[in-house]
Formats: sequence, structure tokens, C-alpha cells
Amino acid sequence: MIADFLKALAQLSDRRFRRVVLFSCLLAALLLAALAAGAGWALGGLTGVGWLDVAAGLAVGAAALAAGAMLFPAAAAALQGLFLERAASAVEARHYPGLGPPNDQGWGETLRQTAFFAGAALGINLLLLPVWLFVPPLGLLLFWLANGWLCGREYFEAAALRRLDPEAARALRRRYRYRIWLSGIVVAWLMTVPFVNLAAPAIGTAFMLHRFERLRRL
Repeated sequence: MIADFLKALAQLSDRRFRRVVLFSCLLAALLLAALAAGAGWALGGLTGVGWLDVAAGLAVGAAALAAGAMLFPAAAAALQGLFLERAASAVEARHYPGLGPPNDQGWGETLRQTAFFAGAALGINLLLLPVWLFVPPLGLLLFWLANGWLCGREYFEAAALRRLDPEAARALRRRYRYRIWLSGIVVAWLMTVPFVNLAAPAIGTAFMLHRFERLRRL
């Protein structure tokens, strides 16, 4: 797993992949800012605290940033679906040139997967939000575990469906579910590292593609 993660990071030297990462970072930054602003508005409305009070404003602002970060995986799902093909193509061209063209999944299947992941991530992280705000260490641990499961499932299946039919992709994921969960925790961890989290969708895609290629050959 460490070797696969290092290969994903080394992909940043590839100009094609770097362009995907930079564009992904830009959109992720905009999404994260929007999430933080929306969470700040919601928290301010719930507490009745105005932004003119500096101390209260700083507290609500910090909570808004935390809430935005907690909800980021749901937004990252849309980015992963948007950049999957370009990121995966760059990785395969460099490391797996003999694979041939991938399966044609179509926009319908991609949208279905993205909608499922985004909805599940939003629901789970909204449930975890009070723990994140009031017991941060426990909230962080639960964030990694819950989103690790989600990211492992979504990112692995997205990579697998490029080469396998849906039934075979899900069977492979179930066979190695604990390894994939651990790999998903790595992606979820990336989402909590400042600045690095902006590139998490693209790096996570590259990382999970390497995991898929390794696991299907076992």
C-alpha cells in the first residue's frame, strides 16, 4: 500500500496529471470556501450571534471551517467523478501502457456512482458533525473511519469499473474489503491535511487505481 501511495505522489511529476491536480485544487478550494461560508451562515443563524462580536465571530468562524472540512468529502465526490477519466488515463499511460482502452461506463453510471457517494458522505458527515465540533479528537477518528469506508468503496469501484464489469468489480471489492477500507482511510486522511486536501480527489484516484491493479493480480 505504501508503494502504491508513493507512486501516486510521484505521478505529480507528470505534466498531464499535474494539470488535472491544479484544476482539481482550484475547484476544491472554491467548494471548501462555499461549504465554510454556508456552515458559518447556518451556525450564526442557529446561535443568534452576530459577526460584529469579534470573540463570538472567531469562534463561529472556526466552527464553520471545521464544518466545511467535515462536509468536504461529499463535495470531493463530485470532483472525483469529474476528473476520474483524465487522472486515470495519465496514470495508466505511465504505469500500465499495455492495458488498452477502458470500458465505456457512460455518464449515467458515473452520475449514479457520484450521487450515491455524495449523498452517503453528506449524510454520514452531518451525523458526525456534532462530535467533530465538540469532541474534535474523537470526531477526527470517526471521520477517518467512516469516510475511509466510503472513499475505499467509491474510489476502488470507480477504478475497477474501467476494466471489469460491475459484478466483478463489486466481488473484487468485497474480497479485499479490509485492505480497501485501509486504503480509503489514507484518502480520507489526505482530506484532513491543509492544502493537501485540495488535491485529495486526484491523488486518491491515482492511488486507488494502483491498488486495484495490484489486488486484481493477486
